[in-house]
Amino acid sequence: TPLLPYRTSSLTRASTALLAGAFISAVKGCVFTLTDAGTTPLLCGDGGSFGQAVALNEDKPQLAVGSPEQDKVELYEPGDGGLVLKHTLSLPSGTLGGGGFGAALAYGDVTAAPGKELRVGSADGVFIFNEAPQLVMSLQLDARVDLNGFEGPPVAITVEPIALGNWPVRHFWLGFPSKDLVFRCIG
Repeated sequence: TPLLPYRTSSLTRASTALLAGAFISAVKGCVFTLTDAGTTPLLCGDGGSFGQAVALNEDKPQLAVGSPEQDKVELYEPGDGGLVLKHTLSLPSGTLGGGGFGAALAYGDVTAAPGKELRVGSADGVFIFNEAPQLVMSLQLDARVDLNGFEGPPVAITVEPIALGNWPVRHFWLGFPSKDLVFRCIG
């Protein structure tokens, strides 16, 4: 697989390729398609954090692209001539305002509702959106939780592959690798 000549910030697997978010400059980030045949720019956006996190829902299909410096996530779907911006998500009102919304993204079946939900990481916690996309749940970090002085959003989110018992929410994990911290969130 070819290498990107840029700092890669995130990877997600598509059925026939990898999608990689990359830092191009302080004012531009891009998402690339990586295949055995080569590297192709798929999307580019304003702000160096565009593409810091990418996630793909192949069932819908929908591509989520995080821009945590702008506290937003853009949702793209196939359209005439390529991908079309369908929705822009921002840090929900009433949150602590810690920023970094969109620093980590993952699709997966988290709730009992049908379809895959999008989990969006921020310094405040994790926000879960259904396919509409509507906010269906937020798991905010408690200010009393000792993060060993760490401030900032998680950089990785993943869902456990099997729900245990009749829990309404599957378990998922948040990763803070710069501080060697991992949290298991139990629904």
